Amino acid sequence: NSQRGWALQWLDHGIATAVISFCNSTLLNGHHARNADDLIALRHHLAIKNPIYAGFSAGGLAAYLAALEDGDTRSYLGFDSVDSGNLALKTSTPLTVPALFLMAPPSSCNAKNNFFPIIERYDYPVQTFSQATHCHFEFPYDTRCAWICGKSKVDVVEIQARIFNSATQWIREQSDKQ
Repeated sequence: NSQRGWALQWLDHGIATAVISFCNSTLLNGHHARNADDLIALRHHLAIKNPIYAGFSAGGLAAYLAALEDGDTRSYLGFDSVDSGNLALKTSTPLTVPALFLMAPPSSCNAKNNFFPIIERYDYPVQTFSQATHCHFEFPYDTRCAWICGKSKVDVVEIQARIFNSATQWIREQSDKQ
């Protein structure tokens, strides 16, 4: 799972997490609205009162859709989110909770940053990691991803530490607001 490493690191820092494997999607056919429903169902099953929905790539889209739908959402965190099928762009309302998008520069692997029209429409905050690739937002880092998406000249550990620190600081700020 591409987010398991982040979740384990946050757990080590005292931040409760839950990770889900999306069973509704295949490599070529994502069912992102159903994945969003699964995120909300998991949240209810675990009795999480005010979730921070987070996700990577198309999982970032599912988390975004869940955050829009779930009235108890505390906030949303996107890791190089991809808007598959323009599902986010087709939504007509913004998030009513704090959001942060952590992004790599545009590439074919993040659909040329196709979440940016939504980010700009609603003026969501974004941090771009200029030396990251789409692959740096998954943890553990998958070297097979770099074969497709390219490598960075900066050490993977260094880039992922920056991503982790930004995300963790933001999550703590959101948790403190509870």
